[in-house]
Amino acid sequence: MTNLCNSTETGQSSENSSSSVKHAGRFWVGVVLSIFADALIAISLNVQKHAHNRNQSPEGKQIKQYTRVPVWWAGMLMNIFGEVFNGVAYGLAPAAVVAPVGSVGVFFNAIIAVTFLKESCRRRDAFGLCAVVAGVVFVIVGVPEQGEALTARLLLSDVYYYSPHSYIYLIGLCVLVAFMLIFLERRFAERHILVWLTLCSTISSVTVIANRGFFSLLLVVPSDCTAPNCYRGQLDAPCSQTLGTYIFWLLGAVIAATAIWSMYYLQRAMMVFGNTEVVPVYYCTFTLASIIGGAVIYNEFLDVDAVGFIQFGCGVVCAGAGVWVLTTGRKAEQPEPA
Repeated sequence: MTNLCNSTETGQSSENSSSSVKHAGRFWVGVVLSIFADALIAISLNVQKHAHNRNQSPEGKQIKQYTRVPVWWAGMLMNIFGEVFNGVAYGLAPAAVVAPVGSVGVFFNAIIAVTFLKESCRRRDAFGLCAVVAGVVFVIVGVPEQGEALTARLLLSDVYYYSPHSYIYLIGLCVLVAFMLIFLERRFAERHILVWLTLCSTISSVTVIANRGFFSLLLVVPSDCTAPNCYRGQLDAPCSQTLGTYIFWLLGAVIAATAIWSMYYLQRAMMVFGNTEVVPVYYCTFTLASIIGGAVIYNEFLDVDAVGFIQFGCGVVCAGAGVWVLTTGRKAEQPEPA
């Protein structure tokens, strides 16, 4: 049995070139899938905004619970499918690449919100959108692709989930969310769009972290469960590194819980603010939070040089400037006529 395991390892060394080509193919599949998913999500958010607008009285009050509106559920189903496709994309490509690709949703949102929801679009909004896109492009260029395959052993090592910086980061996220819920939400959420959307994006960054691990494991279930696998001279039982390990199911539970929780704050923001504000700001805050989370947990900044950090900093500044242009000097949105 040991000889078979050793021979398997020797055979693997002869497949390095083909595995690198396969990895490149998976990377681009992840990028394309992310573009499709983010376009679908942008459409779903506008469908839900349309449902909220239709569900408002002339005085701006909610006529009935929005969960009882069929159109809202149509948008929710589209959003769920989009998020699932996005999750698969995180298993194929690094978070530092997939998250900024979400900026394509801003363009779909701008067209849909202005054309179908009749929301206002100012000349300065074009500059804001360009700044947001330029920002995320700088971030993509600044953060290199991570080519290391994620396995259950690797995830549960002190390289990733059990590392001190992972504990510190997650504790910091919990403190930030608690501070915003206790001190900021009730006082400022309905006047400042960043309160709800920062809450949503912070929680969603945990979803992204879990997505990266969960879908990386899910994609290797067929190879892990069809036959025993060799690791450093030892033979693993089928499914021992995917369906048979607790981290697989724990990551799935974290994805479900944080996705539902973050969606609640996104819905609150959509009920108060216009989608020409909500979607660009959401994509910006979500992208930055996701990149930072992936960089800390999965060491995606480990190989970034000084030029890369400068590019990343420029990206943050550009994206922040775009958000400022999009969200300032705007009149309150009026609901659609019934």
